[in-house]
This record gives sequence, structure tokens and C-alpha cells, in this order.
Amino acid sequence: MSLEAIVFPEGAPRPGQLVEIVGPTNIGKSLLLLELATNLVLPVTCGGNERKVLLLDCENTFDLSVILALMEKCILNNAIPSLARTLDAQQIERIQQESLERLYLYQCYSQKLCEWCWWHLDETTFPEYRDIEVVLVDSIATFYLPNPTREHPRHIEKYIRKRCKFLRRKAKKFQKSVIYTKTPYSVSPTDSPVLDPECSPTMEERLTGKLLAKRKRRRHPLRSIPVRYRIELSLANPPPSAEDDEDVDRQFNAIITTRKKRQYERHYLIDDFGFNWIEQQE
Repeated sequence: MSLEAIVFPEGAPRPGQLVEIVGPTNIGKSLLLLELATNLVLPVTCGGNERKVLLLDCENTFDLSVILALMEKCILNNAIPSLARTLDAQQIERIQQESLERLYLYQCYSQKLCEWCWWHLDETTFPEYRDIEVVLVDSIATFYLPNPTREHPRHIEKYIRKRCKFLRRKAKKFQKSVIYTKTPYSVSPTDSPVLDPECSPTMEERLTGKLLAKRKRRRHPLRSIPVRYRIELSLANPPPSAEDDEDVDRQFNAIITTRKKRQYERHYLIDDFGFNWIEQQE
């Protein structure tokens, strides 16, 4: 089964649609984005889509040697028979170089450079490079400056929502598909101050509690931005006998949710060659 069929079970995202890859750190979000980039830029004869892609690298995770290795794996595994019979090192290198020409890279090493890239997408890149079909963003909240308050998770969700709205508008306007990664954040379940149960609250504490409760009632939940797919990566629960065994390969889950709330479950390993998807048993 191709990578596109695995992660997009109901068809690839159309221009103007968003795909969200979410999960904790060290779960494979950036690697999956590079695998998708590889699949998109490789020629059709090697199992790819031969499309032009823009990668906005805010995590500083782009490694040319990694994407070349991913390309080589795809070429060797997916080349059509007539091409596979004649493959040698020079031909593989030529295919890799031709594919890299379809990959545009913006590397953001600072918040200032990141903001410039967001502006440049709107003013120059999208209007001038109309042949770019897919935009990959890793990650959408890299340079968010945390506010050291209890409101921090809510603030960062607002920040992410603002970025998503921008991407959705531009994706629709310029007809691009956008795939981005993010780390999950949750809003604190309560904003009330913690009081000592053995002591009676003072008048000031009562007033503070009432004010916070009133503000909480007025607060509306953040509306999520509609996405074509939400790919949630997580670590599978290992058997108890394998929890402390470093030699046992860790297995991961990918829960893929469509816009219509249909869910598909996938399982994978990560090895030296990238993602290793585990076939589902019927």
C-alpha cells in the first residue's frame, strides 16, 4: 500500500484543504512530513506524484541526507519494472537530484525570520510560484512566545488557530494543499485559585472566585479550524514484559480522522529507513 493510501484513506487533500499532524515530541511528526515530501516530489515511475512542494522548516529538522535516504528507499521499492531492471547508483542519484528541484525550502532559524516567511508567502511566493501545489509546515507553533500564566495553553491554541486561519485563507485563494505539524496543548480545566480547605475563605477570596467564575461563564470554547484529515500520532502501549527492554522495537499508532469524523487506525515502527508501516490483519 502506498504512503498516500495509508495516511489519506479517502483520497489526497484537494487544493484549499488542510491536513494536521499532531502528537507529542519524538513521535515522528517531522519524519512523516519528510516522507510525504519525498512521496510528492519523486517521479511517478518511482511511486511518487511529481509535484512541486514548499517546505517551511521552523523546527530546523531538515536533513538532506535523511531525505536522500528516504528517496532511495522509495525508488528501490516502488520503481516500475522497466526502470527497476536498469537502476544503478548513478541513475538513483540523477532521480534524486531531479526530485530535489521540485522541493522549495524555507528554513526559519528565528522568530523574526519566521514572521518574514509568513509575510513572504502571501506577498511573493504564492503569487509568483503558482506551480507549487503543496505546502508543508513544521511546526505551526515553533516560535510562539509562552506567557507564564495559567492561560498559556489557551493562548497558544489561539495563536495556532490564527495561523491555521491564515493558511486556510491562502490555501483557498492560491489553491494549495497545506499539511502542518503541531504539538497538542490542552486548556487548564479550571482557572479558580486553590484554597486551603481547612480555612474559611476571606471576603477577597470569595470576590475573586466569583469574578473568575463569571469570566469563565462568558468564555466561549475555541472553534477548531476544519481540516481534511487529522493524523494523531502516539506511542502504543507495550506489553508489560517489554517496558524495560531497550532491544524491543517501539510500536506507534496513527489515528486518522476525516472531516466527517470517520476514523482509521494505522500502526508503524520507526527504523533507520524511516517509517515502517505494519500491515493490518484482516
